[in-house]
Amino acid sequence: MDKLIALSLVVIPFISIQSQDIRELKSALAFGVMLAIGLLSFYKGEIKQFSNKWALILVGFVWLNIMISPSSGVDLFGMQLMQFWSWKPFCYILAYIMGIIAISSQGKEFNTKLVLNTMVWAGTVMAGFTLFQGLGCDQFFRSNGMFHEQWNYSGTLGHPAFVGPFIAMIVPIALYLRKRLMASLMVISVLLIQSQVGIGAMILGLSFYFACKGRKQLMWVIVCLVVISGGTVALKHYQPDYVTSSGRIPAWVQIGKDIKAPLYEGKSEEGRTYGRYPITGRGLGSFYYTYHIIHRNKVYQAHNEYLEWAYNCGIIGLFMLLMAIFYIYKQNFLKNEYRTALLSSFTCAIICAGGIFYWQLGASALFTAIIVGLLHRKVEDVRNIIDNIQ
Repeated sequence: MDKLIALSLVVIPFISIQSQDIRELKSALAFGVMLAIGLLSFYKGEIKQFSNKWALILVGFVWLNIMISPSSGVDLFGMQLMQFWSWKPFCYILAYIMGIIAISSQGKEFNTKLVLNTMVWAGTVMAGFTLFQGLGCDQFFRSNGMFHEQWNYSGTLGHPAFVGPFIAMIVPIALYLRKRLMASLMVISVLLIQSQVGIGAMILGLSFYFACKGRKQLMWVIVCLVVISGGTVALKHYQPDYVTSSGRIPAWVQIGKDIKAPLYEGKSEEGRTYGRYPITGRGLGSFYYTYHIIHRNKVYQAHNEYLEWAYNCGIIGLFMLLMAIFYIYKQNFLKNEYRTALLSSFTCAIICAGGIFYWQLGASALFTAIIVGLLHRKVEDVRNIIDNIQ
């Protein structure tokens, strides 16, 4: 199991096939890996009780959400396709929850050190590659665009906004493993990439990591955050085009309005008025297919996983998601440095999810899921690695 996970941590971030959309390729492979991890664990009879009830209830609710969400109104050869947009993400959710439960069920024989070291090496190689790209020497992975970000820093993920947050998530784990040189290289890479989401998430994730070490460290973290916040405000004042939301905030306001608005104005061809779905949502996966049509734009993701989840699964779905996240913090906060490091990486991930579609990217989703699985392992199964993992 640990070797399969380690292999996936190496392959999925870096794989690329000519003529293939690398986002779809990585997402499909990550789905296959999580499905394989779950099925392998079932085959070996390793599944243990999963303590995060909110996550399990959420999966059940998603099925109900699909059942009561409005139909797409699309037909093919006279056959109604109904909620066709829901089944692919639902399969992904099932595979990921299976994989997370399987990882959480692993015992003392599971090589946690191998998994964490592989994560750090993957982040380091990705960071080094972005620096290589900064020299203008890469001919295979290039990103074209506008705005102030360093578009040539795309790693093997296709965009600076994807690779910056991905690298940032791994920095706390590198520090925990005492791989300070690797951590430094990753920090430099994130700063050069200039992904505002990545930089902000890295700062807050590392702040959480150091603040949990003691009261003295907490005071220093507060001072540093105040200084950084002041510097950001000043930069925004003197360079307003540099620190910007890239149009996200107006879009988020509109999405918030859409959550409680009718799905479509007027009536459908069959004479039925489309209703409002703020409580249970418009249906899993519906945002990608409906939002850009309703508003006649090219916005296919909300660039905020929580708002998009509320759009798709309603207020109830968002509440359950936040409760599942809260449970992870409740079970792991201030337990030991190992759990603090993982929780810091998870903190970075959930912050990134508030600024981009982080969990719709294969590499980011895979790394987050593995960290979540490790955070759900029982205390007795990880006690032997606390002192010997470095």
